[in-house]
Amino acid sequence: MPGIEYMAPWFRSEALIRSMSYDAWSTLSPHAQRISRYVVCDKDETVIGEGINHPRRADRERIHDQQLNALPPEAATAYQQRT
Repeated sequence: MPGIEYMAPWFRSEALIRSMSYDAWSTLSPHAQRISRYVVCDKDETVIGEGINHPRRADRERIHDQQLNALPPEAATAYQQRT
């Protein structure tokens, strides 16, 4: 089930995790792109776990770890610092 969180338009936080890939964002309508502009990643950023909805937590974590380990070491470190 998708989750949506709303914030006041003036609220900006460094703790906000950008969690939508640019490819997914680019398929949205102009309105959806505007309201999600603060959670979209740059074109070259990786989003680990996007689209994975496995019902078992252990399996979701296993897939997450596999995707993270598939990244080059410097990209994996950058991703972990970002989240």
